[in-house]
Amino acid sequence: MEKLNSKKFIVTVIEFAINDFKKKYSGSVLGIAWAYIQTIMMVIIYWCVFQFGLRAAGAKGVPFLAWFIAGYMPWMLFSDIINSSIGCMSEYSYIVKKVVFDVNIIPLAKIVGCLFIHSVFMLIVIAVAFAYGIFSGVYLFQLIYYFIALLLLAIPLAFLCSAVNVFFKDFAQGVAIVLNILMWLTPIVWDFSAVPDKLAILFKINPMFYIINGFRESILYRVGIVEHCFNGLYYWAIVVFLWIGCMKTYRRLLPHMADVL
Repeated sequence: MEKLNSKKFIVTVIEFAINDFKKKYSGSVLGIAWAYIQTIMMVIIYWCVFQFGLRAAGAKGVPFLAWFIAGYMPWMLFSDIINSSIGCMSEYSYIVKKVVFDVNIIPLAKIVGCLFIHSVFMLIVIAVAFAYGIFSGVYLFQLIYYFIALLLLAIPLAFLCSAVNVFFKDFAQGVAIVLNILMWLTPIVWDFSAVPDKLAILFKINPMFYIINGFRESILYRVGIVEHCFNGLYYWAIVVFLWIGCMKTYRRLLPHMADVL
C-alpha cells in the first residue's frame, strides 16, 4: 500500500471527496442542489407536523423552528456520515483491490463530502436563529468545539461500519434501524425537560445527547461548555473507547477486504 505524506494525503482525500460528490449527483438535472433539497424538505415536514399539527413549541420560549433545526442539523451530519460511509468500500471495490492505494482515503472522503453539505446548513441554523432575534455572541464559538466533538465521535464509527459491511451485507439495514431508533431517543423533536429526573440518565448515556444539547445551548441559550463538565468527561471517555475499539477492529478487517470484495 502506498504511503503518502501528510500534505499529499490531505490533498488526495479532498480531491477524492470532490470527485465522489460530483459523481453522486452527476446524473440528475438539479445536480448538487438535491443534497440540500432533501434535507430542507425533511425540515419542512417535521416543522409542519410538530408545530402546526401537534402544536409543539420549542423549549424555554424559543420558536419551534429555531429550536428544532439547532438539534436536527448536527444529527443529520452524524447520520449522513454513517450512512455514506457504510457502503463505501463496496462502492469502490475496484480501488480497494489495488495494493498501491491507501483505502483509508475512501471513508475519509465520504466524511469530507458530508461536511461540504452540512457546513452550509449550520450557517443556515445560525441565520434562522438570528432572524428570530436570537444572537448568542461569543457562545457561537463553542460550535467549533461541538463540531469537532461530533466528528471525533462519527469518524471511528464510520470506519468500523465501512469495514464490517464488507463482510456482512445485511449490516447496513441493521445500522439504518439503529439510527432511526437513536434519533427518536435523542431529544431532537421533543423537549427533554418533560423527562422525569429518575429517567433522565437513560437518555444522557446516549453520546449524541451531549452534542445536540451543546449545539442548542450555544446557538439559542448562551450556556457555556463548563456548565456540563461531567457530561463532557463522559462523552470524551466514550469517544476514546470508540477510537480504540473501532479502529482496532477496522485494522484487523482491512487486510481481508480485497479478498472478500
